Amino acid sequence: MRTDLWQDPTVRGGTDAFLARFDTNGARIWVKQAGSPANDFEGKAAADSQGNIFWTGILSDSGTVDSVSLDPGGFLVMLTTGGDVLWGRNELNGGYISSIKIQDERIFCAVLCQ
Repeated sequence: MRTDLWQDPTVRGGTDAFLARFDTNGARIWVKQAGSPANDFEGKAAADSQGNIFWTGILSDSGTVDSVSLDPGGFLVMLTTGGDVLWGRNELNGGYISSIKIQDERIFCAVLCQ
């Protein structure tokens, strides 16, 4: 896992989105990158009671988060507390997730479509 992304990101094209986890002393634990050859944007992040993280964003072209390939559009990715990507989805019909909430181990997303 790359840990140098925060100081020296290798942008895949245009702009990329990054998600980082820090400890309580401010030391970086890991960094994740969502990127495609075009401009990509960060969204929201939320954690469940086990510390799993759900991260949203927008890819303007086909791209990846770690080894998970995603189509253009809004995405939702699940990561472990250690930063491993478990899965990614972008079945949002061209929309993007404008808010996310975890309650009773269920994921609720509000999606904005054009």
